[in-house]
Amino acid sequence: IYTIGFNFSSAMVNLSQIPLFVLPYLSGTYGGNNAFRAITTAYKTLAGSGTKRVIRMPNGNVEVKDTALGLENYFIPRVTDGKVVYDLREDLKFDSKEQEELIKSLKPLVEEASARGQLNQSYLADELNLDQSGRSQNKITSYLPGGNKFTRYAAFMFHQVEQTNRQVTLTASYLLEVKNAKRVLAKQGNIDPKDVVLTKAQEQQLARNALYKTQETNGGAVTETGARFAQNDVMRVALMYKNYGIQMYYTMLKSAKAVGTNIFPGDDKASKDLRDEAFKQLSYTMASSFLLAGVHGMPMYGAIKMMMDMMYGDEEEDFDTRMRNYLGELAYKGPATYMSGVNIADRVALSGLLVQLNKYNPDASLEEDIGFYLGGPALSVVKGMGRGVEDISNGNFVRGVEMLVPTSVRNAVRAMYRYPNEGVLTRRQDNILKEDLNFGELAGQFLGFQPYAIEKAQFTVAKFKGIQRATLKQRSNYLSKYNLLRKAGDTEGINELLDEIGEWNKRVPVAGRITLTTLRRSASGFDRTSSQMEYGVPVRKQWKLLLDQVNVDKDDGDDN
Repeated sequence: IYTIGFNFSSAMVNLSQIPLFVLPYLSGTYGGNNAFRAITTAYKTLAGSGTKRVIRMPNGNVEVKDTALGLENYFIPRVTDGKVVYDLREDLKFDSKEQEELIKSLKPLVEEASARGQLNQSYLADELNLDQSGRSQNKITSYLPGGNKFTRYAAFMFHQVEQTNRQVTLTASYLLEVKNAKRVLAKQGNIDPKDVVLTKAQEQQLARNALYKTQETNGGAVTETGARFAQNDVMRVALMYKNYGIQMYYTMLKSAKAVGTNIFPGDDKASKDLRDEAFKQLSYTMASSFLLAGVHGMPMYGAIKMMMDMMYGDEEEDFDTRMRNYLGELAYKGPATYMSGVNIADRVALSGLLVQLNKYNPDASLEEDIGFYLGGPALSVVKGMGRGVEDISNGNFVRGVEMLVPTSVRNAVRAMYRYPNEGVLTRRQDNILKEDLNFGELAGQFLGFQPYAIEKAQFTVAKFKGIQRATLKQRSNYLSKYNLLRKAGDTEGINELLDEIGEWNKRVPVAGRITLTTLRRSASGFDRTSSQMEYGVPVRKQWKLLLDQVNVDKDDGDDN
């Protein structure tokens, strides 16, 4: 509820899965034109399915239920020999004979997908009014009046988009599999592909192939089909929303392996075909991710960034900053973000799907990092509530409410109240942006997409503060080391340190460099602090009286 409930942007980001990943992968296997036409047909087929589902009850009666769009709406399920079989509804009217034949051809796919729980609901779930997991209620929300109904409404958009993605991918994959199988059989029999009649066993196998491709490009329909270690206990919390990333990386690595193992196929046509198919899948995915998320959102960008950042000092510009300045905003963030004015790129990027740096706490301790990665979104929600309570106690009521409510409500509060009335401010009421947000940017914020102007400002500040923090920290370390060497009378050590400082000065900002004046001032301050030391801590004159009052180490006869 707190993360994706009623969140329009989460649903739209999920909807991008088809152009971002499914279309490129199917294009690599079946060709771009074929894949595009199949996906278009799949969307039209799903859109024409209607919102009425006919159910044949155990007593033989037929009931009509209101439901969402779904392939099974074209059919009536019945049980035969312990199996659910789907028959085309006789009450449907089709625009053409071709459309009717298309729907009939999907019968094996619907039966196979239903048997594996890949459609919106199974036949049994419809009869018993259960969800896909077999539970009639949510254990947490069931304690609240109307809690289960509220949860269903909150998840409606995301759930429907996910089901749409899955059924579109299933349909497109199956149509492409059937077309490819008929082409191969026609070539073998030297006949027209239109004259090829597939057996029931062949149709079932093609349906299974479509299910597998859907799993590869969309992820599993339920938790049980995700990574085994992400199904229970702590790892289920830590890897919340990560099963998708695991599946995407697995699919891409599988293609990369196919390219690598068949890089030099020689005269082996099968190896050459595998290499070419996998290479197309990867290259098409790179292209689609660039259009939607820019270079920064392309696969493997995160891994390259991590390796490159190890070559740079903490006081230098990192890989992100260098790439952004070199490529420009259009290439770095992608045309979608650059032209829309809202930060779409970070939401649809295929980089950083598993491991993300804690950008709000770059100097986190080991314990904080463990909590950040194991706690997942759940811990972030709890910490956000804590900040909200603190804001309210400090008199910042609106900001506090923002942190206490779900993300969808927070977006609405920002877009409709805080940003238009107060502007984009820090907690100490300083302006972050030089100009007010326009209507399009506020609309994007309302829907859940961060305005691009805010992202650029936050990026700039984060990189500036990161370099500044690292520079001042190393500067302090050098000055501390210099004073300790000076106190110990280690002239040789001081000379070596000065050489090291000289090299360090060449790569840091002018404001952070250590000069002879800096060393003299530091030495003076160090000596002054040493003269104020009491029990190992500096105590200034104005605080001396307090030390004497709390001192338990003074002489018993000392009245002071």
